[in-house]
Amino acid sequence: MESTNPAIHPTTVAEYTSDVFQNLVLEYGTLSATVLLLWDWLTSLDDEVEFIWSLRSGISGRPLYLFLRYAGTAFEIYNAVAELGTQNQELYVNLTRVFARLNVTPIS
Repeated sequence: MESTNPAIHPTTVAEYTSDVFQNLVLEYGTLSATVLLLWDWLTSLDDEVEFIWSLRSGISGRPLYLFLRYAGTAFEIYNAVAELGTQNQELYVNLTRVFARLNVTPIS
């Protein structure tokens, strides 16, 4: 019985392998940046409470500080979740292509 998969071309496998590697680097980079941002937020939370939340004056830079601090954090978390979801799908597609080119089938 002949295989229905096309012949294995080293350049094609190398391209897919390169795509998989790039996706993994991007995924881990996004995750590490988000973890670093959250770590920074947690370690400086006591200073934030002391200097920003405990201010008694009515007009201050508090709204600007809170917007700049939390809008960026919220965007980064949203971006990380969206990026990781997209990257996982692309990673799955590229891995499937590599395994198909190598005639590897899953054990079920």
